[in-house]
Amino acid sequence: MSTQPWQRVAIGAGAGMFLGMGLGRFSYSTMIPALIQAGDVDVVTAGYIGGANLVGFLTGAAASTVATKVLRIDRLLIGVISAAFIALAASALPWGTIWLGGWRAVIGVSTGCIMVLGLAITAQAAPPEHRARAMSYIFIGVGGGILFGGTVVPACLDISIQAAWIAVAVAGAIAGSVAITCWRGVHCILAPAANENTARQQTSSRAAWYAVIAASFLFSVGLVPHTIYWFDYLARDLELGYTIAGWHWTVVGIFAILGPIAVAWLANATSTTFALAITYLILAAGLATPWFSQAMSALVASTIIFGAQPAVSTLLGARARDLGSADQMPSMMRTIILSNGIGSAMAGLAVPKLLETTGSYELLFLTAGCVMCLGGLFCLPAMFHRNSD
Repeated sequence: MSTQPWQRVAIGAGAGMFLGMGLGRFSYSTMIPALIQAGDVDVVTAGYIGGANLVGFLTGAAASTVATKVLRIDRLLIGVISAAFIALAASALPWGTIWLGGWRAVIGVSTGCIMVLGLAITAQAAPPEHRARAMSYIFIGVGGGILFGGTVVPACLDISIQAAWIAVAVAGAIAGSVAITCWRGVHCILAPAANENTARQQTSSRAAWYAVIAASFLFSVGLVPHTIYWFDYLARDLELGYTIAGWHWTVVGIFAILGPIAVAWLANATSTTFALAITYLILAAGLATPWFSQAMSALVASTIIFGAQPAVSTLLGARARDLGSADQMPSMMRTIILSNGIGSAMAGLAVPKLLETTGSYELLFLTAGCVMCLGGLFCLPAMFHRNSD
């Protein structure tokens, strides 16, 4: 069965996100305990290195659409995919924290570009009836990278940290090749729909648009504690070890794949706004759970719900497309992801400091849940407007 052009675009974006975010951001989390125990970093420095990736993400998101004015979009995407692979490979070299932090930042820059442009061209290419499904392809790629980090990386860590980095780089090379293949000539299929009013809802949906931006910012802030420290919390702080922590990270990967699929179905069955608000509130409860209980059932619930978090990004992209026309999508997605990147960068610097000050992982997770709940409140009003979608 041949793929439609929008499917090829979405698959390419999913492969790019597998490389940039699934591997580039999340696989590092599974290596933190080994890096700490090897004496390469301490817990706070490990957090700041993770923060460098988030600051790089903000930079890449900010520069992405400006760069498209200089380079054709498919050539730009191929360039950032190549840079992400080089950064993953360079991370295997044990040349100190500055070296590692610098390459983590490069991966962040590449991921920011991949996410902004990948979401924009996918939303632009997909027909309305397939929009949520197309967005789910992208974040299934993120889930696949997380799943790799929960299964292959812990096994490689039994050999050495370098072996784990090399495995990540090899997987990244395969994903990057898929992305490059799918995105060749992508500029040829991105003409805006001829019958669509390009100024659609620019003023009437201003409040809804601002709510999406605020919700995206709060979403990114709330994810940082689990993104950086969840694996370390399980492996070292709760003394569950690499095996159990790796099992949890595997579950994160599985539900990162299932989450976008589930919300695509929910959005089609109800509405994008309903699915978005409910998903935020469920995620808030899951992130805060470790503050209330460290029982295994509570930890598993938190792992599952955190794992499903790409569902929110899927819905934010679909919601943006609801509010704007096809030719507005690049700038709209850039704005959403800039708000996301600003939140990630701020939290990436603040969370290690908060941990250093309080010494409490549980307080980080409670704070994350409260922030995510606030994001859900921003999404609630649109549920009650029949014409919001």
